[in-house]
Amino acid sequence: MSFIILTVICVLTPVIAVGSTLLIQRSRKQKAVEQDKLTKADRLYWQKHNDGLVAELASALALCGNAGKHASGRVRDSWNTFYIKDETGGNEFSIRRESPLGMVLETALLNYRFDAALQQNLELHLEQLRGLQDVNATDDARLEAGVPLLQISNGSDAGKRGQLFLVQFLGATASEVRGIFNQVTEKKFLHLMAELRKGGEQQYVPILQHRIRMADWARSYGTKCATLPGDWNQVVADKVEVPKLSDFAGFRNYEDMPAGTVALMAAEALRQDSRLLGKIVLAYANERSSKARSEVPDGLLTEVVKMVERKNAETRTAQQAVS
Repeated sequence: MSFIILTVICVLTPVIAVGSTLLIQRSRKQKAVEQDKLTKADRLYWQKHNDGLVAELASALALCGNAGKHASGRVRDSWNTFYIKDETGGNEFSIRRESPLGMVLETALLNYRFDAALQQNLELHLEQLRGLQDVNATDDARLEAGVPLLQISNGSDAGKRGQLFLVQFLGATASEVRGIFNQVTEKKFLHLMAELRKGGEQQYVPILQHRIRMADWARSYGTKCATLPGDWNQVVADKVEVPKLSDFAGFRNYEDMPAGTVALMAAEALRQDSRLLGKIVLAYANERSSKARSEVPDGLLTEVVKMVERKNAETRTAQQAVS
């Protein structure tokens, strides 16, 4: 009898051990599943919590008053991470700048700072608009007042917001600002052109500077470049003793021209006794990066120089006689 019981125990012991192991494994799996659910639920909760806080901050940052200022104060920017305090200020969580939430928050912050800066300087911008519109002010004063308004309406970061600001708070559209600005720049250019026609080379520097500024404004703000008169090149040749190729309008780089063009131009300058063509030839020859000098024979170039110097001397004599 004892032997039989012992045999049964020996047989059942492995079975019981296997069963216990299975029960333990099942229990562990169930606990892991439950833990997984808790972890997932916890993640979802915090994700919604963070989403909600960022949405709340973004909404508040759209306002320039105390709400926007308070929301801005809850965000600490540290290189590639935003640290955000909850409403109580007691808890803080972080968001990576390149994450979807981080990009939403960064855009909201940039817009808030842009809007807040505009609002802070509202009176200044109103004064600038009045300065641009003042027909009795000098051209320089009107242009100086207009540039900040162009920057507001054409900024690469927040141009649309700047245009809305102009309309809502200043009562002017971006196109109106550009239109007035274009009128003033053109008016000043015509005035300087008249001064250049009456005067000498000293009157060329102001118009050159204004032309360069107009080109810079056109690239940055979409305004107009200078409208050059039909005789611009002739005026440059008559007034500037040694003009650069960039002073003339409508001439290509030497490398883009057929070989021999400058040499033919030199011969034509002598045939016509043309100071304009002669100075254009010399401008090509004096270009550092140009190979035009090598294509014009020395003798031909010397004759062009003599002709141009004679014409310049005639002009100086005429100016001295007038003065």
